[in-house]
Amino acid sequence: MDAGRGKKYPPYYGRGLVQLTWYYNYKKMSSKVGVDLYNNPDLALELNYAIPIMFIGMKEGFFTGKKFADYFNQRRRTGSTRGASSMAPTGRTR
Repeated sequence: MDAGRGKKYPPYYGRGLVQLTWYYNYKKMSSKVGVDLYNNPDLALELNYAIPIMFIGMKEGFFTGKKFADYFNQRRRTGSTRGASSMAPTGRTR
């Protein structure tokens, strides 16, 4: 059975740990992971490709437009120290 049958965007429907979709994402990730996902989209299901796809996508912001580091560098990016004391390590133990 063709798993992509009836989908709006076969054969580039969601696959892998992050549900990679659309032909342009398969092309983009092909160059990043070094395997032709565009012509072999089922390779995105294999863990040896699915894991790098997930980490590269998060690191470079492919999935949301925000890089993973953007969620942790708020203080540096905004210059704000508001709430910094609650996030900074104190060296105290309970």
